[in-house]
Formats: sequence, C-alpha cells, structure tokens
Amino acid sequence: MHKYLSLTKTLMKSGFALEDGKLRKAYRLLLYLILLIAIFPTLASIYFLIETTLPMYNQIDQSASLMGLILFIVCITTFLFSLFIIPSIFYFSNDIDFLLALPLKGDHIIASKFTVCLMYEYLTTFAILIPATTAYLNVCGFSVSLCLFAILTALLIPIFPLVISAGLTILIMRFMPFFKNKDHFHFISGILLVVIGISISVYMNSIQTGDESEMLNLFLNGDNSLLTMFMNFFPVIPYFARAVVQGSMIDFIIAVGICILSLVILMGLGRLWYFKGAIGNSEASANHKKLSELSQKEMKQTNKTTAYLKKEWRMLFRTPAFATNCIGSTVIFPCMLLFMSIFSQDQKLLFSMIDTIQYDSNFIYYVIMFGLGMGLFIGCVNMVSATAISREGSNYIVMKYLPVSYREQIHAKMLLGIIMGIAGDLLIIFAMMSILSFDWYYYVLLFICMCISTILSNEICIIVDMHKPKLVWEQEASAIKQNFSSFFATMIMLGLCTGMILVTLLIPNEYILLVTAFFLILCIVASILGYWLCGTLAQNAIHKL
Repeated sequence: MHKYLSLTKTLMKSGFALEDGKLRKAYRLLLYLILLIAIFPTLASIYFLIETTLPMYNQIDQSASLMGLILFIVCITTFLFSLFIIPSIFYFSNDIDFLLALPLKGDHIIASKFTVCLMYEYLTTFAILIPATTAYLNVCGFSVSLCLFAILTALLIPIFPLVISAGLTILIMRFMPFFKNKDHFHFISGILLVVIGISISVYMNSIQTGDESEMLNLFLNGDNSLLTMFMNFFPVIPYFARAVVQGSMIDFIIAVGICILSLVILMGLGRLWYFKGAIGNSEASANHKKLSELSQKEMKQTNKTTAYLKKEWRMLFRTPAFATNCIGSTVIFPCMLLFMSIFSQDQKLLFSMIDTIQYDSNFIYYVIMFGLGMGLFIGCVNMVSATAISREGSNYIVMKYLPVSYREQIHAKMLLGIIMGIAGDLLIIFAMMSILSFDWYYYVLLFICMCISTILSNEICIIVDMHKPKLVWEQEASAIKQNFSSFFATMIMLGLCTGMILVTLLIPNEYILLVTAFFLILCIVASILGYWLCGTLAQNAIHKL
C-alpha cells in the first residue's frame, strides 16, 4: 500500500497538470473561469432535460431507468475516452522505462496508473451527474440517501468501463506484438474509436426503431423495467441507478462488489502480464533511406515556406497522436453527420424540413451566415493551428536557428491548419450534398463562406497558441488534450459560431440583409488583417520562448 500511495502521488504531480507551472495566478484563474463558462450551457442543458422529463418517468414508475440512461452515457463516454488515455498512460508515457527498473510489481504500477486515469474521468463524470442529481433533488424533493448514493456512485461508476478498457489493453499488448509499436497502436485505436462510436449509435437507433411494440410494452410495464437494456453493456448500471433513486443498500452493495471483483481481476492481469507487455514499447517505426538513394528531385531546393509546410505535414502525419487528434477529427465530424442522416429517423425528418425552406426569399442569407459560423468551428476543431507551437514541445529551440524567418514559419504552420480546415469544409459539403438537394450554387456559396471564416479561425487560433504555448509535456497527446491555450481558442471560435447562428435565427427578416453583409465584410477584413498580424507577432512571440 505504501508503494502504491507514493507512486500515485508522484504520477499525479507529473501527469495531472494541465499547464507547465509558468502561468501567472491571474491568468490561471481566468482560464478556469472560461472553462466554467464554457461548460455551463452543457450543465444547464442536462439539468433542464432531466427536470422536464423526470415527471413523466415518475408517473410510469421508470425514474430509475432515466438515471440508468444518465449512467449509461457516463460509462460510454468513459470507455471511449479511455481507449486513448489508458494506452498512453499505461504503456507509452515517458516514465515507463524508469518504473520498470524500480522494485515495483506489475499490479503496483497498474493500480497507480489506473488511479490517474480515474482522476481524468471524474471531470466528465461530475459534469454529467452533478446537474442530473440536482434535477432529481428539485423534482423528487431533498433526500439524504439520494445525495449520499449519488456522490458514491459518481466516485465508483467510472471504474467498471475503465477496467474493461484497461483489461483489453493489457491483453492486446501482451499477446499481439504488432501493437507494441506505439505508432501502430495509436493508428489502429483511432480507427477503432470511430468504429465503436458509430456502432453504438447505430445499435441504439436500431433498438429504438426495431420492435416498437416491445419497447412500448417495456416502457409501460413500470418497475423500472427499462433498466434491463443497460445490462448488455455495463452490468453495474441497474444496481447503481436503483441505489441512487430508491436508496437500495442491497443494490449498492452488489454494484460495489462487481467493481471490486473487476479491479481484482485487473490487478491479477497486471501482475501476470504487464511487464511482458510494457518492455520495448518506447520504440517507434521509421523508414530509413540512404543518402545515396535520394533522387535529384528530392534534393532540389524549394521555397522556404513550402519546405517548412512539408516538414509540418510530415510531423503531423507521422506522429500517431497528432494524426489521430488533428487529421482524425477532420474526418469524424462529416462521417458522423452522414451516418446520423442515414440511420436516424429523426435526423431524416429534420433534414427534409431544412430541404423545403430553400425557396424562402431570405434563404441565401441563411446560407451565408451558416457558412461563416460553421467555417469558424471547422477551422478550429482539428486543433492544427491551435497547437502549432505547442506540438514542437522541447524541440521549440530548433525554430530559433533554422534559416527561415519566424514570419515564414508561422505562416507555414497556419497554412497547414487552413488546408486541413478547408479539407474539413469540403467533407462537410459532400456530406450535405448526399443528404440535402439544394441547388448547386448554394453549395458553392456555402463553401466560399466557410473558407473565409476557416482562414480567420486558424489565424485567431495560432495567435492564441503563440501567446501561451504548452511546451512541457510527456506524451504527444498532452500537447493537444491538456492544452489550455488550444481550449481557450476553441471556446472563442465556438462562441463566435454559436453567436452567428443565433443572430441569424433571431434577427427580424427586414434586417437580415444588413446583418449578413456586415458579418461577411467583417470576416473578410479580419482575415486580411489576421494574416498580417500573425507575421508581425511571430517575431516577438517566438523570441520570448
């Protein structure tokens, strides 16, 4: 136990920091405030959704089923996120080589690293369960047992999905040598994450649309009969749900017993196979070429910006964590949009309604505003420009002695983000063309507006990252996932996107032309000024690093 506590404390200090310790206190408080403001709409949405639907569930004796649905969302989110977090922390972090040389058993390391992963998942768990529990207390009245079991459930519910993900990772790393190379593992796991996410969406939709009469009977039977649906995924959900809503101590003990049993099995796997799977995982594949094999074309001198752009692209593509989080996110959103339209009846109805409004006289203005708003979001969601400096990490010093000006380096990094953003815009357009039957010129106009705001989005993102890059990180994924500056930039773009769409929906029709022209001209002018500003700020920003 002493070794576990000491190792856990050390890992928490080194791995749970979201910044490098150099931020001023006022700046850190500002970031936390922005984080709270950013997640507040989500918290409020969860609260009001539960508050409005819970009375109906109470009338048919399905109140615990609604809590089961909430816990299901928590478990699925935990499991999907852990597919990246657990391999990175368990096997591919920089401290592995040091830990393997210490007098520690495999289950000591597994237990400590599992605790670190659990701390990460609590952020998501609490963000969902706090507003949900508050809604239950408001509708059902204050209950000491509900509060107590809700707190204990929030602490314990992420354990089971994390155990499943950790157990699968240990087995894969032990018995499939192909995955011991972290390049292969991150690439395959990125594809697997997309497949699992789409499969869950399709499966849940098939349950809803499969046998409607059976679902209706199950819904009207009462006695929280809908909880049986969640047994197929996570067996702890029905017991925790009944414990929270009904105050059942027996169900809570059963749920805790399942969690303890799963942890015991995981520790046994760690003791048997962790060391054999962890040895040699710091290797990465490389394709070496002899200098004599390089062709004259490869040795030909090119433009500095073009050469630097190629270097940035190769680093982005060849680093699995960067490729998965940056390139992968460009593809996932259009794919999800397409799959939702194919498999979801509700989405089909929504898109058919949108399809009918193209004959409105003001529809072209809606297209322009929607294009500007979506371009801002798509331009930042891939995080290429928002982490342009942060991805350099400890190698940022190379930027200072390359025979390329800071202006050219920043413009090349920004250009890569713009290219990825425009690629995302094209994928969105193609997805919409397969769903909606607008006239062709609407798609052209939409694409042009999206490109304009995508350029502006990347300029803002790279300016924010130049101001406070995250250069201290242990693993590549931390430069993206634990980067406050990139999160800050994303929140700015998301706020602007939401603001534009809300203005479009709320503005009276007689002002829509004036507002649309204002925002379009503003984005064009801001994009031109942003290009100049990025190059101007580059000299001072990089010099201070």
